[in-house]
Amino acid sequence: VPEFPTIVVPDPRAAVPRLAATLFGHPAQALRLVGITGTLGKTSTALLVQSALAASGVPVGVIGSLGVRIQGRVADTGMTTPDAPAIHRALRRMVDAGVTSAVLEVTSHGIALRRVAGLSFALGALTNLVPDEHLDFHGTAAHYLRTKARFFDMLEDGAPLVVNHDDGRVRRLV
Repeated sequence: VPEFPTIVVPDPRAAVPRLAATLFGHPAQALRLVGITGTLGKTSTALLVQSALAASGVPVGVIGSLGVRIQGRVADTGMTTPDAPAIHRALRRMVDAGVTSAVLEVTSHGIALRRVAGLSFALGALTNLVPDEHLDFHGTAAHYLRTKARFFDMLEDGAPLVVNHDDGRVRRLV
């Protein structure tokens, strides 16, 4: 059996995003990131933001449930918020293609499993909250809502947060 380099860390889920960012040359630092979270409407909102930015002449890419979208090309990832290596690989492809802004759908799984750890969003959006969503993963509605609230810590200092004020759960969480 050949020897393979091994890195032993106490928390692999915390290490993988940092390692992925390093391996791909920290592409997120070259992009303006827009993060969209919520129970429903992330994809529609991401596509609206993409359309608005593109119409303004901003080169934009999207990572979400419809895959990685860069300049009219789409690559399927199999999940709304892919793992950190796939995210940083996609962000690197965006930077290399001349993209300056990236829109990411940020799921509760992506937050809980640290797929988006280390990313900093220049703009955030919270569409709505249905607390009994993903109870098979989160166990309780309270855990789901606490996980979603961690998104706020991923916003750059002073970054605007667009919220669905009609949703009482969103107002309470914010």
